[in-house]
Amino acid sequence: MLNQTKDNLKKYLKIIESNFNISRLVNEEQQNEQIRDYYLTNHLAYLIFHNRKGFMHMGLSEDNKYSEDDLLGQLKIIQKYIDDMRAQQVLELGAGNGSNSLHLAKSNRSVNFIGIDLSKKLSTADISIYKQELGDFHNLNKYPDESFDLVFVIEALCHSTHKNIVLKEVYKKLRKSGLFIIFDGYANKPLNQFTDDEALAKKLTEKTMAVESFDFIGDFEKVIRKSNFSVIAKKDLSQEIMPSLKRFERLALLLYKFYPITNLIKFLLPQDLIKNAVAGLLMPTLIEREIACYYLHVLKKK
Repeated sequence: MLNQTKDNLKKYLKIIESNFNISRLVNEEQQNEQIRDYYLTNHLAYLIFHNRKGFMHMGLSEDNKYSEDDLLGQLKIIQKYIDDMRAQQVLELGAGNGSNSLHLAKSNRSVNFIGIDLSKKLSTADISIYKQELGDFHNLNKYPDESFDLVFVIEALCHSTHKNIVLKEVYKKLRKSGLFIIFDGYANKPLNQFTDDEALAKKLTEKTMAVESFDFIGDFEKVIRKSNFSVIAKKDLSQEIMPSLKRFERLALLLYKFYPITNLIKFLLPQDLIKNAVAGLLMPTLIEREIACYYLHVLKKK
């Protein structure tokens, strides 16, 4: 398996090099504007190729086979904590089109759900049960201190290069014993331990997903330890997301299978949408080689 994975890495990098200007890709900066445009551009692609419910995260599979119900995995975990603590005020960071909070709100009519995102253009929210607002999760001053029981973020904290600021902001807005639930991807080892091909694959995945840099998991956990939060749960979910990643890999391979057609598609479709296939091609290999990982962290305000 490992030898095949190593072969795949070189093979996939060669495919990408034949279709893209790699130097240009790896040197792109990822600011708020690029992050917002990435999700606006890829919203339709996710609806067509991923799911019709608007979820833009990876599913959690328990049996190593993809099912659309896997996309509810993160929400089921969040629901358990809502039930356990009888949460009444919930905030989602990087809410995107509102699908996560809207799904939870439909099952928790007595709970007040709010989402914050860099864009409101994608919101499908029913304003009677869910409110989505424009904003940056590095600055939560619009909300009173100690006003939320639970804050969660699914695959959006990776876009921050100042996670310490986000943790401080969330800490202020949580009530005593409030929870911050984080699902996200990280590098699984320090960059100085990567081979050249691994480092290039990591950088290409980052830039084509509008991420400036995936933090080493150990560095992120140092940030947590320096905050006032305590960690009450932590779980490596890397294998649970593999069926979702393998679906993306198969779709990406179809795109790159015929070079002339790929060139035509690149001409007709938005660049951010085409670039996303680079990450789709590389992500399973990054997990298989233990270059990347995907974790749940549940933090509690002391």
